[in-house]
Amino acid sequence: MEENKYQDCYVAFLDILGFKEMLKSNDFDQMLSIFKAIKYFRARPVFEMPVYADIHAHIMSDSIIVYVDATKKDSFVALTDVCAQIQMYLLRLDTPIILRGGISRGSLYCEDGIIFGTGLSRAYMLEEGLAVFPRVIFTESTRAQGMENSGFSKFLDSRKQFYLKDDDELFYIDFLDTFSYLGHTPVKEIEKSKENDIAFFEKIATFVDQHLSYELNPSVRAKYLWLKKKIQSRIQQMPNIKKHFKEKEQEKKKKESAEMNKYIQEGPRGTYE
Repeated sequence: MEENKYQDCYVAFLDILGFKEMLKSNDFDQMLSIFKAIKYFRARPVFEMPVYADIHAHIMSDSIIVYVDATKKDSFVALTDVCAQIQMYLLRLDTPIILRGGISRGSLYCEDGIIFGTGLSRAYMLEEGLAVFPRVIFTESTRAQGMENSGFSKFLDSRKQFYLKDDDELFYIDFLDTFSYLGHTPVKEIEKSKENDIAFFEKIATFVDQHLSYELNPSVRAKYLWLKKKIQSRIQQMPNIKKHFKEKEQEKKKKESAEMNKYIQEGPRGTYE
């Protein structure tokens, strides 16, 4: 950025959920691994857009600030894609990390570790006040502005997946839309992509269920219930994953039925006096 001047930017403010609890646990290795993962994260451009090279990230305590010059073509689409990739990247860690955040457009100054501006303030207010769940949100006007300056607007609007409108009328990035099977994916890589997606959904579904099995805080439970709902919805839209989970559930029921039949035939073990 040019020194001593604001720049018109799209800004994403991303917050690591549960960070304070991680600090209380004093698990130094876990904390260090999270920050190293963020520091060395490198986005893989899904679309052929030069603007990816102009996206910058700034780590600040438990937050990640991602920004790009809003006047550059496809800047909003590229920024949201990078945010989605960061979400997925952290969810794929050995211990999954969930994020929530906000995206806004406004002035920004970033130089020598100093960062401020209306774009950052608005993105922070969205994250802090309205995001609530593990989602990265933005308003309809921000989305509309971003689409006006993109050559991929018709493609994304036709999919009706990557940008979804939630129950509160705010848009959020559907980070579970992995774009695994886009037309440019080589045929030989599709099967591997399917295997990776099944492994991911197995892992994240188990992660969410484990938290719901013991979490008593209503606010925290609401976050995991929201995420579980979105995971289940995405599974229904991906035939191979839907088939996998359906077969797994059938196998579970079959096993439970066999155990019950065995119990009935053999009767309860032990005697009572």
